[in-house]
Amino acid sequence: MSAIYVMIHDTHSDFRTIRSYGRILHDGLTSYGLGGASEPCEGETSFESGDCRIIMGSIQNNAHAGVPVTSCVVETGQHLAVCDAMIYNRKSFPGQDKLSDGELLVRTYEREGLSGLRSLSGDFAAVLIDKENGRIFLIRDHMGIRPLYIMQSKHYVTICTDYRPFFRLPENQITINEERLYEYLTMGIVASRTETLFANILKSEAGAVTRLTPNGKITASDTYWTPGMRKVPEDKWDVQYEKIYAKLIRDAVRNRVDAVGGEAIGAEFSGGLDSGIIVSLLDEYAQETGHELPLLATWSPSEEEYPIREQRDEVIRDEREVIKKFCGDKGNSCVYRPRCDAEDPEVYLKNTERKDICEFDADIIMYTMKALSGRGIRTVFSGWGGDEAATMRFGPSGLLESGELRAFLHEASYAAGKNPKKYLGFIKRALTAVRDSHAQWDGRAANGWQFNIAKDEYAHRILGKREKKYNYFGWNPVENLLTGGMESRTAIAAASGADMGMVYMFPMLDPLLIDYALNVPRRLYMKDGRRRLLPQKALEDIVPGYLTKFSGESNVEKLDTGRMDFYYEVAEETQSRTDEIILARLDRELFAEYVDFDAIERNLLHADNTVERNALRSIMRTLYKMQLLLKECR
Repeated sequence: MSAIYVMIHDTHSDFRTIRSYGRILHDGLTSYGLGGASEPCEGETSFESGDCRIIMGSIQNNAHAGVPVTSCVVETGQHLAVCDAMIYNRKSFPGQDKLSDGELLVRTYEREGLSGLRSLSGDFAAVLIDKENGRIFLIRDHMGIRPLYIMQSKHYVTICTDYRPFFRLPENQITINEERLYEYLTMGIVASRTETLFANILKSEAGAVTRLTPNGKITASDTYWTPGMRKVPEDKWDVQYEKIYAKLIRDAVRNRVDAVGGEAIGAEFSGGLDSGIIVSLLDEYAQETGHELPLLATWSPSEEEYPIREQRDEVIRDEREVIKKFCGDKGNSCVYRPRCDAEDPEVYLKNTERKDICEFDADIIMYTMKALSGRGIRTVFSGWGGDEAATMRFGPSGLLESGELRAFLHEASYAAGKNPKKYLGFIKRALTAVRDSHAQWDGRAANGWQFNIAKDEYAHRILGKREKKYNYFGWNPVENLLTGGMESRTAIAAASGADMGMVYMFPMLDPLLIDYALNVPRRLYMKDGRRRLLPQKALEDIVPGYLTKFSGESNVEKLDTGRMDFYYEVAEETQSRTDEIILARLDRELFAEYVDFDAIERNLLHADNTVERNALRSIMRTLYKMQLLLKECR
């Protein structure tokens, strides 16, 4: 993982002062571990443009096999630029072998503009400055896998691939973003393409070029890609859709494997469909190329530490049975989460006390990276984002939303058999789901939680001025992807990757795959009660059917509750002790205007289910991480 930073200062400050600010950014980035896996290439340049003085720097830790790092600061006849880029379809640009990924990105944009960016397949973030007029251009990849943040202060603007160093800068004026915090307290996400939990820290928009004046003021954003914009020709035969889908997802995986050469790789594996597809494709390619099978990491405990109960039937009841069977069939090795992670509150506290990106809980990602980096892995593949588009998780109401009435009525008939009452009940439930999905999603306890922790006055003030929000998941996948909520996890992966000297790969977020998955008929994803059917049929030769058939019930000895999350239910006592410690450390004065701490304590004791307790715990950890960062700049 590489990093870039830019500091734009007014001319009242000399270059010595500005360079000291640049050093703060540089040291902040490297202090989080960036460059730890190998010796990075570093470079910085400074210049004056109009009434502004600018420095721009880059720390390149190139992981792209066979691709040169020719310069940390890219200079062409038109632009100076710093880039964090990995381009996967370099073969589509013949004659460019001597260019770094950053140079290829810049020159493609100069030559072809927005259409050129659309044609690239890769993860990238870049800052370009026009040498003639000083105008600034921020470029991010299609899905925002590489982050790029902007902080606006009184005397300067700074741009960086990680916002944590901003808190070290003098006079940063960072405050809480009240609307986004309310969103997180009531929905558990920050659904914005351009905002964060902090008021003057913004995100450059994904799939777009953001334009700034020479002094760093944002003027416009030019979109070069939105999910689903490349349409799919209609085909008479379903098997053709399946063949094209299989090729696109294979290409998405293989292009990313090729980018890291023959280096050993790892992968998340939950035992579910999305991660199972990615691991199956990695295994297939490894066997073809003679490379090692990927090392798998799961956040479930091993059978040795939490034995699986003996059973008389053949029902697969929890993900560990899937993982065990998959590894036995395919030959992969798997790293399980150790018991001490579940039973030692210091493990939770240590993770919580890391200064981290706040918009997503980093616990699972950090565990995966630690487990794999200790075994020499630098690249981790994830199935994250599959059910958002590529594998399309939706129910019968999704067929109604897309207007595919014939397919919907077929599902109603299949579910009801010959029972008219069941048939009408099926239709009624689907219509109710459609109605509920269109309901405004900005109320208190809007996520279905049976608790509320936002203070009344604060809630009424925010609800009176904020835009309407909807939960698009499952019925409008395009709008769901455009909310910006997907970036929460990719941002954490980028920041944690920098900390650990690792790179996360998200093949399910490949833009060509997403465009195709969003535009084929929805009926391909659902038939005869089976859901997410297209990827299963397209890859049935390599993806085991049992990945979609486990019941999700608890199957641990001496534990007879329903479906469980091992690390919140098995270790409930440990979690409760950790909750007490975090609550005691939270600065109630800092959040006094927003958070009802009595409600947190009350609901932790009486939450109806594990999901609600986990939601509360995630909120507490996020508040604590915000507190750690904000106190750094006091």
